[in-house]
Amino acid sequence: MELSRVWLMPQGFPFEDAAPMGGVALSTAVQALRHRLGLPFVFEPISSPKPFLVWGGSSGVGMFAIKLATLSGYKVVTVASKRNWDLVKSLGASAVFDYNDHEVIAHIQNWVREEGNGPLTQCLDTISEHGSVEKCVAALGEGGTLITLLPPPEDINANGVKISYTLLTTASHRRNVDDFERMAKWNREILPKYLDSGKLYKSLVPLKLYTGGLEDLPEALDYVRQGKTSGQKLVVLLK
Repeated sequence: MELSRVWLMPQGFPFEDAAPMGGVALSTAVQALRHRLGLPFVFEPISSPKPFLVWGGSSGVGMFAIKLATLSGYKVVTVASKRNWDLVKSLGASAVFDYNDHEVIAHIQNWVREEGNGPLTQCLDTISEHGSVEKCVAALGEGGTLITLLPPPEDINANGVKISYTLLTTASHRRNVDDFERMAKWNREILPKYLDSGKLYKSLVPLKLYTGGLEDLPEALDYVRQGKTSGQKLVVLLK
């Protein structure tokens, strides 16, 4: 384990709450929002709120993205299944719509015009498949910037939207020196400062705990395979 991937837990911070903070989801959200889109850290919020779209707000990356963007001064609009609406609102989302709604793009655009301090120019697509990229492009319109977590379709009509694909391994495996150094700084300096300040607090996302150690690991993995992890993070506590 490289020291660049290690961060110091504040005194008294529970291990089960720390586990999601040091995982792929939060680091990916940081790389996408800060290192690709240039959103400020939470100690440097923008002075005038702007809209920001998170597609897939109850995904692992989406939950952290909502919190980080909100703390950075943005008004977040997101899409999620109805059962997770209260969750994403608790993380700071100003508006949430059902991604299954055939009028979801119109709802987003109407919200931006009426309440979002538009225009909408930035979006993170945490799903990046099953047509989500095309919907994000439609919501943004010409001149917007979209970050995806999977390669976008080769035949997509971007309609003037800049689409960039980000992958955490560029930071974690030194494939990109700048990404590696910025993520090392996040782990070494920024994340501990966030946690000490209380701006990123324990149980930021709902946890499903397994307390039986390695014996519970097969059950936890089966839970993941069944696709039941939306809106929560799984933590297996080792004895």
